[in-house]
Formats: sequence, C-alpha cells, structure tokens
Amino acid sequence: MSFESINFNQAEEKKKKEKTPERLLLALEAQLKLTVKELKLHGEEHLRQIPEGKKVIIATTHISDLDIPIVAAALGRHFNIAITNMSIHHSFLAEPPTNIGMRIAGKENFLPIDFHKTEGIKRASFNPDNFLPMKEALEKGKAVVIAAHNPTQKWSLPKGGYGASYLSDITEGETVVLPVAVNLESEKLAGMYETQLKNLTEKPIVNVYISEPMELNKIPGIEDLSKMVHKREAGERLTPEERERFSELKKSLQAQSDAIMEKLAASLPEEKKGEYK
Repeated sequence: MSFESINFNQAEEKKKKEKTPERLLLALEAQLKLTVKELKLHGEEHLRQIPEGKKVIIATTHISDLDIPIVAAALGRHFNIAITNMSIHHSFLAEPPTNIGMRIAGKENFLPIDFHKTEGIKRASFNPDNFLPMKEALEKGKAVVIAAHNPTQKWSLPKGGYGASYLSDITEGETVVLPVAVNLESEKLAGMYETQLKNLTEKPIVNVYISEPMELNKIPGIEDLSKMVHKREAGERLTPEERERFSELKKSLQAQSDAIMEKLAASLPEEKKGEYK
C-alpha cells in the first residue's frame, strides 16, 4: 500500500470538534511525499479504542528525524494535533532548513522542548516549564505528539525519557497515551537531518504501528518534581528528604516511560528494539 492510497481526506474525525490546521497538514503531507516511497499504516483499529473525551498524548519513536513528522502526517486527519520539537528548531541560525519548514507549516503548531548542541550532538534538558503549554494544548482539545525518548544515532531504541509520562501525570482529567512506532526499512542510518539529500533520492518504505492506547495512573505528588527542579536551578541545595523524594519521583516516571517504550519496541524488528530487547 502506498501513502497515496491512505485516504487522508476521509479519515475519521468524529472524536474532535476541531481539525488540525490545514496549513500544517499540507506541509506534513508534502514532506511525506518527498521523503517516503511507501507508507504502511498498521493498527488503525486501535484509534477506535480511545474513549470519547479523553485527552490524547501520541508518544512516538525518534530513531530517525523523520519519525515525528511521519506520525503527524499519518494521524493528522484523525486528531487535532500539536507537535513538540527541539527548541533549536525555533532558531534560524541553529538549523535554517528545519526552521524554514516549521514556519511554512505554522510556528504556532509547534511546542518547543529545551535542547542544546554540544560538539554537534543534540542534548535535551528536562524543564518542567516546557510541559505547561503542552498541558494547555491538551486541555484545549489538541492531541500532543511527543517523542518517547531522546533522538538517537544508534538506529535502535535508547532508554525512554520522561516527557510523555510526565505530561500525562500533570494534566488534569483523564488522558491516554497512544504509542506509535515508526520503522524505516533501511539497514543503514536514514531519515536524519544530516542525510537530507539522501532522504530525497533514496526514499524508504516506512511502517507505522499504532499500539493500543494506554492509561497511566497519576503519580501522587508529581508537582513536587517541578518545585525541586526550580529550587536546584536557583542554586539552592535540596534537603536529604527532598533528594530522596526526587529520586522516588524519577523512578516512578521511568517505570511509566519503560511501559510506553516496551509497547513501541514490540512493533519494531529485533535489531531496533535496543534497550528494550
């Protein structure tokens, strides 16, 4: 099945009163046509398992730089989506092509997560304040697309990050996490920012796997994590009790993250399961 055969225009939209902005959809679908030879979508039936009125967090793989835009394009007509991305994408000087593409798609549709470059390597910084606009977007009916782990150059899953689970925990009301894995059929690294020309000339076949939606139990006292992070950023030392509490919260978040990552890994070939073989 080619991506042209996916009927974007007639995808089910019953669950959302508002649709993803057409400007964003057209930009995503244009990128899909430029970089993907064929898209095979699996597990669409799981979308019907999302109860009416639930806030939806779409947790994706980030094995390639194409994973997130591919998922956003594949699901953009099923949900009213907002996409999280690296803060450096919001700087023209840092990454001109990505920044231009984001502006074409509508900068207002993207929610930045703190990233910085060190010796050419992109590294994330956990900043609880990044998740407040995401929480607000969920409360306004958006489905937020977020990577379940940091980007990697290893062509397999690394250890999961806290983002999707933390967002679920701090959001009021009932949320579901929808794990969506992407597998580019390529033995070598592909679909990366550094291989943009190759992305256009050697288009891969792509499989997108939608897993069953997950409901995570709220971690009691999760708001303490933000307070302690801000305290440390202000140069204040945590008390022994706070350090113990900080460690407990991180372990709880990691357990939730691992549950999401295991769902993603289940859809991937053995060589790409990485930390979750």
